Amino acid sequence: MRYNASELKQMAITSAKLCAKEGVLSLREKEGKLWNKTDVLTERWCRLVDNLFFYFKTKDMGSDPHGVFVLEGSHVRPVSDSTQECAFILEFDGDNRSTYFLASEPAEAKQWIKALEDANYTKLKEKYEMLMKQQNMLGESSQQNLQPPSSMPQTIIKETRSANDSVLPVLELGLSCVDLNIAKTIDHKRSIQIRVFSLLPPATDLTQVFKTDQVKAASDVHFVATLSFYQSHLITPHTVLRFVLVQKKENGTIDTLGFTNCNVSDFFYLTKPLTLSLEYQDNTCIGVLNLTVHREYVSAQLTRSSSETQLSTVLLSHGSPSSDANGLKVDASYGDIGQVPNLKSLYCEAISRTYKFPTTNKGFLSVQEIMLETRLSFHVPLEYLKLLIDQETRFIGTLNSIKYLVDYLQQTKIKQAQNKEKLIQQYQEGVKNIVDRRRGPSFKASMQKTEKEYEFIPTNLHLQRMRVQHSDCISASTPENTENASSSPPVRVYDIITVGAATAHCFKYKQGGLLSLMSSSSEKVKKGRELALTSLCNQENLKNDIAELPVTISDLQKEVKSHISTIETLILAGKECNTVPTRTSAEMAVTMLSDKTCLLVSLLDNEDLCKALSKISNDLNGSSSAGNSLLNASTKLVSGSSLEWEELKSSVKTKLSEIIAKVHTMLDNANLVEIDDLASNTVPDYDSIVLNLNELETRLSTVCNLAMQGHAIHSLIHIQGSTDLIYRRDVVFSQVLSSCVCGVSTALFSFIHDTEYLNNISNHGMLIHFESLLSTYKNELGMLEDHVVGIYDLHKVSFCCEKSKEQDGDDMDHLLPTIHGTRNRITVRLHLDPQTFVKLPDSLRSGAPFKVVPVLFNIGINEEQTLAEKIGSTSLQDCINVESLSRLSSYSEKIIQNSMTSQAGEIESKLNKLKEAINFSKKNKNVEILHLSSEISRMLKGVRVTSCKSAKDRTAMSVTLEQVQILINNHQLSPNEFSRALNCMRSEGTRRENTRKNVGVRKYAFTSVQLMTFPKLYRPPDGTYGKSES
Repeated sequence: MRYNASELKQMAITSAKLCAKEGVLSLREKEGKLWNKTDVLTERWCRLVDNLFFYFKTKDMGSDPHGVFVLEGSHVRPVSDSTQECAFILEFDGDNRSTYFLASEPAEAKQWIKALEDANYTKLKEKYEMLMKQQNMLGESSQQNLQPPSSMPQTIIKETRSANDSVLPVLELGLSCVDLNIAKTIDHKRSIQIRVFSLLPPATDLTQVFKTDQVKAASDVHFVATLSFYQSHLITPHTVLRFVLVQKKENGTIDTLGFTNCNVSDFFYLTKPLTLSLEYQDNTCIGVLNLTVHREYVSAQLTRSSSETQLSTVLLSHGSPSSDANGLKVDASYGDIGQVPNLKSLYCEAISRTYKFPTTNKGFLSVQEIMLETRLSFHVPLEYLKLLIDQETRFIGTLNSIKYLVDYLQQTKIKQAQNKEKLIQQYQEGVKNIVDRRRGPSFKASMQKTEKEYEFIPTNLHLQRMRVQHSDCISASTPENTENASSSPPVRVYDIITVGAATAHCFKYKQGGLLSLMSSSSEKVKKGRELALTSLCNQENLKNDIAELPVTISDLQKEVKSHISTIETLILAGKECNTVPTRTSAEMAVTMLSDKTCLLVSLLDNEDLCKALSKISNDLNGSSSAGNSLLNASTKLVSGSSLEWEELKSSVKTKLSEIIAKVHTMLDNANLVEIDDLASNTVPDYDSIVLNLNELETRLSTVCNLAMQGHAIHSLIHIQGSTDLIYRRDVVFSQVLSSCVCGVSTALFSFIHDTEYLNNISNHGMLIHFESLLSTYKNELGMLEDHVVGIYDLHKVSFCCEKSKEQDGDDMDHLLPTIHGTRNRITVRLHLDPQTFVKLPDSLRSGAPFKVVPVLFNIGINEEQTLAEKIGSTSLQDCINVESLSRLSSYSEKIIQNSMTSQAGEIESKLNKLKEAINFSKKNKNVEILHLSSEISRMLKGVRVTSCKSAKDRTAMSVTLEQVQILINNHQLSPNEFSRALNCMRSEGTRRENTRKNVGVRKYAFTSVQLMTFPKLYRPPDGTYGKSES
């Protein structure tokens, strides 16, 4: 962890009055030389402050602090030995080490154990909730005794909510000021802001819950950021709200200009704005604060419950959802994660911000930003690692089944087995680390991106959702009209997946990224990257690749065995009842058996597989000594020659033909005689058919085993890269797959009512648009090489939908996706709840797979990209954009031919502009490429993913810009409000909170010098950036 040593030392010394417990304890420590350390007990003064357990250099409380334990994830237990009643042990999750403490007497030890157990977040939260319940019973207290604030409280309310909480506010307030006395009390040259605090009497400590956007001082001002409360805020009718008007000076200090108070109960049955007087500290009035209750998300009936202790809200009735090309047009409660079981299973810990923006038609837009963590951050890498462990374990088993290889192949076999075992150990370690990590937050912070134990987990993966509602679509906000509303106000929802670039930070970039490592060492670096990229793109067009054979053969073999078992069941049932199966059931079973068997045999015609078997035969005849065999000696039907391999496949077809003929003969004979005469006249040859079925199964098993061995030997002859290269590619792909599954799942559940869209993805795949802001210079060039390989590897992924089983209770793990196959052929199964599953078209409901169509557009925007353009190269960026343009054009052509004729012209127009920007424009940092490609993607209902190094700073600039552009282009946001809306989202929006979640500071990690090289639209407002961790 990172900490400031001087501040910790100061806290340890000055917090004696605030400590939960302090006193002398003996610590068991190791002393002595490095090679001869012994355990000794050292008496030290110890002090417990919140969840920090300090110990000092000596037993004197005036000595200097020596160390500190951060007690999150800690456990305290007494020593089991009855002779050590004064001793206890401090342990931590995921750490085998423990610390032994010894108190002066048993009672003292018990007090320390109790204090340490209570000093963690879970216990403090439970205590807080208990106190809240107790306070709710005390009734309403007068707010008149509240005094003007002498200083600004620093406690900030927790703003995250679990998946069970609604992401829609239970109370939303708009704020504006009128008649402000600027001349006397306010510096008109500086911006003003309102900060809001809450408390629940009889408590006296204020908690900051909100601050508005900063606006230029004037007599009348309107704030676009609105104050919203959610279920998790635990507000009651007795909650007191304090509104403080402040102004920041040049030296950074905050001046309090005026304040006012009100109760939450003041908003019950409110039909017009609540007017409050803003008073200065000498009780002089400096202006008026107007508070408007907005009811887009909740009804106007804010009522007291019978106990008068909590707010009761009634969500608007659901309408009939529909969608359009640019965003979802749905009922007012849409986007509420708690209302959609499949989304509820994926997302958690929501952070939300609400705004009111004016439109060109003199109305306003109600906008809500929601940022959510996803459980898929850990779940998908865990599933993928389990798949890799299973694949490599089976491959080692196949290798071990091959006996008596010639020397060079035997040595290669041993080496490959060792390499695979090494990979399995690394994957198992990755599984352990992920399982341990899942106990904390549901995302990997940017500060952890270089930590090896978390390398398979995507960095800072979140869903950024924007809900937009027009004022002219909002029902009348009075209690009377709410009841008469026939349907809910339509809402449009826009999603962006934000995630750090998929890259293997732990491997570093001294030799470049994956593209450089995959290219031949003899090639020039620049040319090598381009050739590797071309080769990567061509892999998607390869059919019947030998790398996919094992899983394909295994799946088909299981299906053939299932059909053989079905026919045997029909035959044996007929034998027992002295009848024959019905012609329909028998012919259907035989047809399925024939189709799957012929498909399996055709796959065995793979050219690489035949070459491997031919190589075996040549080695045997040319260089192997007599008595040695390159194949398993137990394989009797073949000796390894390609000729006998062909004969074996033919024997399978022959046996299949015999079975088909015998079944048809049995059915034909049954039509010539009465059933009652079967016993005396024509008895069907049941036993012969069953015998042939068993023989077919045996031959198929033999040919499949031989194919597996041939595949293994092909791998021995053609080693596919080093272990490090394979592992690095797996690390990168795990991160890409996580963001892909997240985006695909969200899009599918969001567009579940759009039959045309679902049919399109079934026929043409789902477009997934990756936007990258990485530079093409030094380390970030290596990151981009990793990133593009991971994205293009998505061609080997298929998705299919399955109906989940009914589950009791709140556990929703059964709705999480599962991953099957091998690293070269992956199937992601999406488990839909029954109510959602029935809305799918027949093709998807039957389990038909659909693919994703990935495109990546990259434009570097930082100071390193300036260096790349001046003294480096942008060739990789250019190649990536050209390739993605080709893919996007091809996909849009297919979609336009089948649907969306109304937008065909607009899509084609934007595509032509995009082609011109990519192929002909020489403009540096041409971010228009990103804007055009993302707009086209949204019109095609594609998934949007935005990345930079950590998905924290540059990504925040891109996401907020895209959101405001959507409001301008699709929702008539007044162009005069563009800069204000953009600055407001960047200063007070959810992306600012993302920086706090990652590095503990609400600042974007930019410097003034860096921002001089950024495109103007990607620069944050003053006061929101500074040097911090990235």
